[in-house]
Amino acid sequence: MSAAISARAGRNVVARALVKANEELMSLASQFNVRFIVQTRGLSDILASRLDHLNSYSTTSSICHISDQHWRELSEEEKLRYVTKFFIPWHIDFRYSWLEAAKAATVPISWVTYESTLNDPTALRRSLGEIGFTYSDQEVSQALQLSNDGAKFGKTMFNQGVVGRGAELEARYPWLTHELRELEMLQPSEYRGKFRI
Repeated sequence: MSAAISARAGRNVVARALVKANEELMSLASQFNVRFIVQTRGLSDILASRLDHLNSYSTTSSICHISDQHWRELSEEEKLRYVTKFFIPWHIDFRYSWLEAAKAATVPISWVTYESTLNDPTALRRSLGEIGFTYSDQEVSQALQLSNDGAKFGKTMFNQGVVGRGAELEARYPWLTHELRELEMLQPSEYRGKFRI
């Protein structure tokens, strides 16, 4: 609601949401001139981040739920299998939904990787430009710093922001790479390989 009010007032608003694209969202986005930057990340790094979240914050999620007690009783490998089975299909479907929305081209959509936004404001500035916003690298750097500061003070969720921890999981659990590839293969062939797994 506040984003819609701000849009009417002529102000740009940045809102972060982990949401799949769908017809209703695209209709509202078109109506209120909403533009999207879709941030993607390697699936094994998503797994590492999800494990952090479940271990440190909460086992309640909009994607699936497991009781705190049950979670604590699982071994590290069982936790990884749980997250792989229940969270990764959602993230693959998330990507698929945005690829479909981009193909329909009803609203501006740009893509950026998690890795590129950590240390390179140019990547984010470029994506903002693709959807019609012009900012300098300095302005984007300042906005990223504010976001990072918010994480430091508990205003936003931020686990570790370390790229490559998923590779450590894959090295420790050899079955993981095969499982992720197999899940990707269940997607329509036109989207296979679209994102680094």
